[in-house]
Amino acid sequence: MLFSLEIDGWKKNIRFSSAHFIPGHTKCSRLHGHTYALFLTLEAEQVTESGMIMDFSILTTCLKKLADMLDHKILIPQKYKGVKQQDSSVLVSCDTKQYQLPIEDCVLLPLDIITAEQLAQYCLNYVEETVTLPKMVTKITVGVDEGFGTRASATKQRR
Repeated sequence: MLFSLEIDGWKKNIRFSSAHFIPGHTKCSRLHGHTYALFLTLEAEQVTESGMIMDFSILTTCLKKLADMLDHKILIPQKYKGVKQQDSSVLVSCDTKQYQLPIEDCVLLPLDIITAEQLAQYCLNYVEETVTLPKMVTKITVGVDEGFGTRASATKQRR
C-alpha cells in the first residue's frame, strides 16, 4: 500500500509574490514577477502508530516560513556571474541591462539562475534542511506554481 500526504499552497494560502529575471531568455530576461504558490507531497509505504505519515502542521509551518522569506522580494541568483554585492546594494548585469538594487529588497539564492525548476529544487532543499522527515518517507516532491496552471517541481527518492 502507498500513502501520500499533500499540501496545496493555493488552498492553504502558502503563496508569495516575487520578481526575477532569466539571463539570455528573450522575454524573461526582463525583470518581471509572479505570484507563486508552494506545494508538497510526501509518499510512504506505511504510516506511524498514530495513523499518519507526518503532522501536516509541521510541513505547513515550514512552507509558510519559506514563502514569507521570499515574499515581495527580488530573487537574485547568487552564483550568476553578473551578480555582485556591494555595501548595501546588489549590482546585477543581465544581458544589456544593469540594475542596482537595495539589498533589503533582495533574496540572494545559492543558484546560477532563477527558473521555476531551480526554485523548486531550492525549496525542496530548504524543506529537507528544516524538517526532520520520518524514515518511512520514500519520496518527497516540492514545487512552485508560477500562477495558475504553470508548475515546476523537484522530487527526491529516499532509500
